[in-house]
Amino acid sequence: MVGVHTPEFPFERSASNVQAALKRHGITYPVAQDNDSQTWKRLAQPVLAGAIHVDQSGKIVFQHDGEGQYEQIDRTIARLLNAVAERSANGTVLSSYPAWYVHAG
Repeated sequence: MVGVHTPEFPFERSASNVQAALKRHGITYPVAQDNDSQTWKRLAQPVLAGAIHVDQSGKIVFQHDGEGQYEQIDRTIARLLNAVAERSANGTVLSSYPAWYVHAG
């Protein structure tokens, strides 16, 4: 999984602040810092706070605007990870990362 951080506030643009937040929240997967909101704009996310999950083929499989739905977010991530594990067992993994997880806010 790869995360994309799109800052809402000026202090969120600092790489050291983002790294501290990742450590504080126990996030160990790679997170790209999108200070210009290019990923967010390309995915046409209508609000800053929200989540988008994109599978390995580039298809949006889950999108949520605003805060909340954390259980659904967790289930979607688990489903994407399980799909990669199944493909790996069959020798058909497309890449080492199962999906993009885009979150801002």
